This record gives sequence, C-alpha cells and structure tokens, in this order.
Amino acid sequence: GVTNVMLEPLVDEVVSLFRSSVPANIEIITCLENKDVAIKADPAQIHQIVLNLCTNSIHAMKQTGGALTVSLTKEYLAEDDIRPGFYAVLRIKDTGVGIPKSIQTRIFEPYFTTKPENEGTGMGLAVVSGIVKSSGGKIELQSEVGKGTQFSIYLPEIGIESVMTGDDQASIRSG
Repeated sequence: GVTNVMLEPLVDEVVSLFRSSVPANIEIITCLENKDVAIKADPAQIHQIVLNLCTNSIHAMKQTGGALTVSLTKEYLAEDDIRPGFYAVLRIKDTGVGIPKSIQTRIFEPYFTTKPENEGTGMGLAVVSGIVKSSGGKIELQSEVGKGTQFSIYLPEIGIESVMTGDDQASIRSG
C-alpha cells in the first residue's frame, strides 16, 4: 500500500534485480547520488515504473547496444501544469532507437505498442502514466529517432523527515 518511502534504495534494488538479465552490449549506469529523496507511494508501483521504463529502454537498444542511465535528483518546480514544490525526479535514459515524433503523444495510451505482436502488452506506459498521475506527478518524454529516449518522472517530494524508522516511532510512543 501507499507509504512514505525513500526512493534511492528502491530504485537501486530494481536496477540490481534486472542488471543480470541485460545483454552484454548494454551498459547500465546509475546516478543515485541523491540519497535523501522521499515520496509518498506504493513501493510495488515504483518498482513497476522503473522496471517498465528500463525494460523498454533495453528493448530499444537490443539491436545496437548502448547505455541505460538511471538517475535520481530533487528539483523545485514552479510550472503551470503541476503544484509548485520539490519533486523527486527519476530519469531513465537510453541510447536506443528513439520514438518517432508522430507517436510520442500516443505512447501512454492503453494497448498502444510499437513492439511485435508477441512481445509486450502495450500496457506498460499506460500503467506508468496512471501511477505517476495518481501520485500528483508528471512524466516528460524527450526522444530523438536514432539518438535515444529519456523519460523524466516527477513525483512530489515529502521531505526526509516524513520517513520515520521503527526506532523513531518507538521512542515517540514510549516518550
């Protein structure tokens, strides 16, 4: 269920899980130096987001090889389309085939897929988009055919002090 979670260990865990199944011609780079980013989310859904996006990236580099970069930062946003404040920003970037401009607006639709019939359900990005929107966040896509794709997932940051360890809670109860 939804809880206050530290994003970095969660993302790190997912990346570690699929690292072993990645073809040798694909390098995985993680830039998770921002260790104190906390969000309110269902850890299983965050897993799903990272896994979905990374799987798509690896699929996009299957033929050519390349680099998958997973990074985590914290940024202040004050744009019109989202509530102003600090956001955890998860970026998943690949050097794969890229997504043609003509379909970039459609890739988040349910059942829309660019994969062959027997691969993928076409639900991946629709699911990702749904999770992000229900969390009060947004997704940005930058992609260029032949150069690669970057998804930026913005999730409202709740501040490290909102994530209490069991020890903290015990001391509050006994105090």
